Amino acid sequence: RNPETTVSFFKSVERGVDKYVSPYKIYADYSIDTFIGYEPIIYKDELLSSLIEARGRVNEEDIKTLELLIEFLESIDGREEDLVPRDSLIREFLGEKK
Repeated sequence: RNPETTVSFFKSVERGVDKYVSPYKIYADYSIDTFIGYEPIIYKDELLSSLIEARGRVNEEDIKTLELLIEFLESIDGREEDLVPRDSLIREFLGEKK
């Protein structure tokens, strides 16, 4: 999907999480956070340029979300590929071979 379509889904996803996930977390035996902290660093350059290009194509309702994403990515320093484990699948996106 293009950036403007993806951003347009954010509010719906948040509503779904608030309605169908968050109230039931207390009943889970386990909670697994799948966020990997180095991912934004690795994807920053490509994502940032795509989001900036999308500025003129998002509707007024979604511009705030888009601007927050851009601001977040702009706040990240560098692209430290050494943070990515040698056996991480993300290395495929770096163009490296094992």
